[in-house]
Amino acid sequence: MKRYRIISCDKTENLKDVSKLIRDGAIIVFPTDTIYGIGCNPFIVKSVEKIFEIKKRDRTKALPILTSTIEDAKKLIELNYIGERLVKKFWPGALTIVGKIKADIKLPEIITSKRDTLAVRMPDHKCALTILRYCKYLVGTSANISNYKSITSSEDIINSRLEGFDILIDGNITTIGIESTIVDITKEKLSVIRKGAISVDKLYGVIN
Repeated sequence: MKRYRIISCDKTENLKDVSKLIRDGAIIVFPTDTIYGIGCNPFIVKSVEKIFEIKKRDRTKALPILTSTIEDAKKLIELNYIGERLVKKFWPGALTIVGKIKADIKLPEIITSKRDTLAVRMPDHKCALTILRYCKYLVGTSANISNYKSITSSEDIINSRLEGFDILIDGNITTIGIESTIVDITKEKLSVIRKGAISVDKLYGVIN
């Protein structure tokens, strides 16, 4: 069943075309600074549903969204003092921030799992950022079967059991190779949801 196009990260003109396909519903697997991700237009429910199917992911789990600017992130979630300090220091980079969804943003319930919070990240990867500048927003979850090891190279994607997506963006091997750190900024104190590429000490060093 593995019928998908492979496009090199180096072909910027092709990435613009890929972005048009994403806006129309295509599902892509792509490199970030941390691991390979799988994504789609977050406002096309059918595409989001397909990602859950591809990953065999529990639908009670919300999905993160990637973007290329802090300004676009602020259109999705509320950034308090802690959030502002963190994004100024660590974005673009391996930090995912969970914040309260802005009241005027209507996201599909399948993205948020009916929660009032959303995880957002700006990856530090030229290829991913190029796509995001054209698309603005992209679902960005790990490109693997749920509970399987995260994938860090295009070769391992090709050799994996992952199938059903439309395009593989070939960026060879990711630079960091482990998942992003996830933090929750919805309370007065910072809460670390998942330890990852950025150490907890570095986080608290910025906000204290």
